[in-house]
Amino acid sequence: MDEKLSEQRLKELIAMDPVIGKTEEHLELLSSEDSVRELAEARENAQRDWVSSMSGSRDEGIAIGKAEGKAEGKAEMVLKLLSKGMDIAWIAEVSGMTEERIRRLAESSKPNIEE
Repeated sequence: MDEKLSEQRLKELIAMDPVIGKTEEHLELLSSEDSVRELAEARENAQRDWVSSMSGSRDEGIAIGKAEGKAEGKAEMVLKLLSKGMDIAWIAEVSGMTEERIRRLAESSKPNIEE
């Protein structure tokens, strides 16, 4: 049980509740077997690895989301500039997009008249 408990206090608790006594016996038995201890350590390591993996995945997801948001914001800005009649070459220079990319973006954003 808790290593902070004195031996006397542990005996008192065991005397008060037989479940505590059985639990103490099981803990003593389990902690004395190397194979059980190794399994417990392996489980703890696996849990730690899983938490670490999830943290890395979360960070990666956040980075991807930021990049997508930045690209969407840039596309919106380019479309607004085009709607105001700005020159494609100037938009390309300012935005960092190629003129071809800007033309494709403009084409893909046009409403489909055939619908």
